[in-house]
Amino acid sequence: MNILFMIGDKLITPASSDTILDGLTRRSVIDIANDWGLNVEERKIAVEKDMSDISEADLAELVTKLQTQITSLQASQQAFVKISDLNLFQFIR
Repeated sequence: MNILFMIGDKLITPASSDTILDGLTRRSVIDIANDWGLNVEERKIAVEKDMSDISEADLAELVTKLQTQITSLQASQQAFVKISDLNLFQFIR
């Protein structure tokens, strides 16, 4: 099971251990988060503290950040589709 929390500007996930496997999905999410410049913390989850941090989060701000990231992703995907349809002869014209 993969458990990841986004609290503030940090992506928090339990550190790999003999009970937490460093699986492909978990590693991919961590790598992508690092590529996007997010702060990633691999540490023991303190349930009471982390849940209080989540309940105090500004939901409007989180939704705005998520919408911005989705818009950026969609724009990147559309640019990729346009570029991938080009061939050298179309590019020269």
